[in-house]
Amino acid sequence: MPYRNPLLRAVHAAANRLLGAWVLGGADQVVFESESVRAYFAQRVRFRSPPLLIENGVDTQVFRPCSAAERRERREQLGIPAGKPLLLFIGRFVEKKGMNVLRELAGNIRGAHWLFAGWGPMDPAAWALANVTVRLRPGHEELPALYQAADLLVLPSVGEGFPLSVQEAMACGTPALIGEDTAAGCPQGADALLSERVGGTDTAERWAARIQALLAAPGELEALRPRVAAFARTHWSWERCGERYAALLQACAARQ
Repeated sequence: MPYRNPLLRAVHAAANRLLGAWVLGGADQVVFESESVRAYFAQRVRFRSPPLLIENGVDTQVFRPCSAAERRERREQLGIPAGKPLLLFIGRFVEKKGMNVLRELAGNIRGAHWLFAGWGPMDPAAWALANVTVRLRPGHEELPALYQAADLLVLPSVGEGFPLSVQEAMACGTPALIGEDTAAGCPQGADALLSERVGGTDTAERWAARIQALLAAPGELEALRPRVAAFARTHWSWERCGERYAALLQACAARQ
């Protein structure tokens, strides 16, 4: 977690080295849902057995692609202006999620409509931008339609493992543009994920250029949809996740 306060950074690092190492080192088996988090602790913990990577599971019967007609219907229901690409953010409205960057992006990319779904102290409604719609605290049953309606999920966050919102969006066929550090949490998804570096005074400028390039080639962005949906089904379905945990639990029981 890249806290700005150096004291908080030091306390957090110490907790990981001491408490984190004690807890994780005492477990018979540790499973991480992000490769970047596994790599971080692999340098700090003496594990009893090699730590495993199993990403969060996604219900691909609920989070699924929809037809072009259904997408148009979703957008109409959300009040999205016809003919405008829809850029989506889902998550907490906090600095860690890149809200300061997103505010600049929404102000600079006026040719797209931005939909912010979530909650938190940095309310996008306060930006008073005509191309921004906010859905506060959407219910779980609302999420598939939001993902399906969008052309692109945009998440310039830092200090994360691998967010579930990225997995759910991709399961719905919506490509995701995320930070390079976040993308490192899922190395096998390099061909299905879109990533850009987060950090430095030019972050918003670089992200804006990347988004505008993607929107300038709508056919290429649309062609990504079946590929990202297929990747999500193959790697993150609840069935696959359950099978991997069942095999792991059986192996752990056999060692006792």
